[in-house]
Amino acid sequence: MNNIEQKFLLLQINDALFPIGTYIHSYGLETYIQHELVTDASSMQEWLTQYMTSAFLHSELLAVKLAYEQTNNHDLAAIDYLEKIFLTAKAPLELRQAAIKLGSRFIKTVQSLPLPSIDDNFYRYISQSRLHAHPIAYGVFCSAADIALPDSCLHYIYAQAASLINTCVKSIPLSQTSGQQILRSCSVQWPQLLDKLHSLSIDDFCLSTPGFDIRAMQHETLYSRLYMS
Repeated sequence: MNNIEQKFLLLQINDALFPIGTYIHSYGLETYIQHELVTDASSMQEWLTQYMTSAFLHSELLAVKLAYEQTNNHDLAAIDYLEKIFLTAKAPLELRQAAIKLGSRFIKTVQSLPLPSIDDNFYRYISQSRLHAHPIAYGVFCSAADIALPDSCLHYIYAQAASLINTCVKSIPLSQTSGQQILRSCSVQWPQLLDKLHSLSIDDFCLSTPGFDIRAMQHETLYSRLYMS
């Protein structure tokens, strides 16, 4: 693939219309909304900043980076180890299930695309008879497609943030304009987030974020739910 094809592919696999089911998960955010802890644009922006710089950074985003690097190293055993750590560390049941469901749909969807220039490491990875977590599968795929790691991570950050903001637009509710203002305000922090990611290693993988985990667990027993997690 040439550079333009790679960029289009990166946009496509992170687009809200990419059919893996991201829009049906709130990752515990719905609990915060129902408990009236996130009630407006200001509290949403504060929540998103805290989530992206703690739970998301050390779990999903770091998983993308580590999986990407181990794919470059042709180390499938290390990728398998990462996946086991990631799924074991997801204490809330709904978050584990979300990662697996999104991973399965991601793999099936990218396999349906005409992709002649994907490295065999991706196909060896998906041929292993085990569960695949979405951020790991995404990191392996981006490496196999020879998409630059910074670009892969930046698009992944955008997709996650935009999805969560859309959850709040529909659930609080907020105006679409407010959602875009939050997205723009948060985006100025993403270069620092990527800088921090660069300094992290396997020793930082899945650091505990009990507050977010508890809210995700509480989501299982909410009186009414719009989202699966």
